[in-house]
Amino acid sequence: MANLSNTHNKSSLLTLWEKLGSISGAALLLLMVRIGSAGIGIILQVLIARYYGADILGNLFMALGLAAVLSTILTAGFPWIIAPVVARSEAQADPGFLQTFLRTAHKHLVAFTALIAVPMAAVIWFLPNLDNELRWALLMAVVTAPIYAVMRLNGGLANARKRFVIANGPELLLRPLFLAVFVGVALILSVSLDAALIVAFNLAIAVALTLWMSLVLSRQSRKNLLQAQHNSPVDREQLRQWRNLALPMILATLFVNLFADLDILMIGSIMPAWETGIFGVSIKITFLMAFAIQIVHQVMLRDASDAHLLNNPEALQATVRKANQFALAITAGAFVFLVLFGSYILEVFGPDFKEGYAGVVILMMAQVIRAAAGPAIQILMISGNQRASIPVYVASILLLFGCNLLFVPEFGFIGAAAAVVFTTLFWTISLNRIVKRTVGISVSVFSR
Repeated sequence: MANLSNTHNKSSLLTLWEKLGSISGAALLLLMVRIGSAGIGIILQVLIARYYGADILGNLFMALGLAAVLSTILTAGFPWIIAPVVARSEAQADPGFLQTFLRTAHKHLVAFTALIAVPMAAVIWFLPNLDNELRWALLMAVVTAPIYAVMRLNGGLANARKRFVIANGPELLLRPLFLAVFVGVALILSVSLDAALIVAFNLAIAVALTLWMSLVLSRQSRKNLLQAQHNSPVDREQLRQWRNLALPMILATLFVNLFADLDILMIGSIMPAWETGIFGVSIKITFLMAFAIQIVHQVMLRDASDAHLLNNPEALQATVRKANQFALAITAGAFVFLVLFGSYILEVFGPDFKEGYAGVVILMMAQVIRAAAGPAIQILMISGNQRASIPVYVASILLLFGCNLLFVPEFGFIGAAAAVVFTTLFWTISLNRIVKRTVGISVSVFSR
């Protein structure tokens, strides 16, 4: 209680800056990896946009977005529940339990690939009136998705064992870095590229990195696994529990972590490729602030958890208020920055990209709304009410799709951006109401 009291007496801005400065070395490393990944991604997009065209960038956004979304589905949510399994396996000195879990996860991956990815590839192959370059890019993306899924499982295992570089480096940093080098070398050698070739090389990179992760993890796990005389039996109740925990994480991950990719897939089915490229750049730029908001919410998570465990709603409310003030300050500053300089930033990608300026400004408004709405997702998680958010995610995805169909054909970039704003308003307000009902506090910046 004393720590909480001292924290509450400090100014909100100073407190959060101190917390940001005291993040552990591992967290700082991950932060640098993510920032580096974002920087490499922007460089890659600029190279493709300026030298190969917005249409190829649009097709690439579609294909890589499909690979990311589909791979999340194919994992069946198992990477996000692996940490407690590793903890139990190590605490009980039962490596067979972990081995059984991993075998179960891989069985689900194979089954989901057969039931979802294979029919999807057939649909793409026979879909009429589809540009040939986009068709092959999407097919390469479907082939890439199971590889990504294995990489996510490996990453979940490495993360649970606190091997953070192995967990995040290959997917977030090395893959985009190698892809950017590939495109750069092609430009130097004056080699013509299209989206399908870029996605095919991305597939090769993903295969190599996934094999490397598997080899490293197998060396680290071999001693423990050899100690397992047999796989721990898993009864139906245990399997049902794993599925109940894992499957909802698919939807939550798609909506929270892959919102931009999901939206680009929707937009790409309505807009021409070059417009998809411009919109993709716009939403990727503004969603960098979504990551900043997540960092702020992550920083306050421990104090919020402590306050909840102590059954101290006043302390919880104060912690949320501090996080909201800081998140809103940085997003409002970013909004002003994009209003003043957004057109110049877009012009770096090419003259045509300036058409997305109004969309960038509107999309940034969505991030301001998200910051003002507060850490509803995090509060639901620490209070054990995260399953109550699942219907909101379903409704929000349907709303986003409906708004895109309604607004994009008539209003183009502005309509696509407006769909994001309306969807953001819906899910933030809905989650705030759930928090108010289940936890008894208001998490928005307007709370007192």
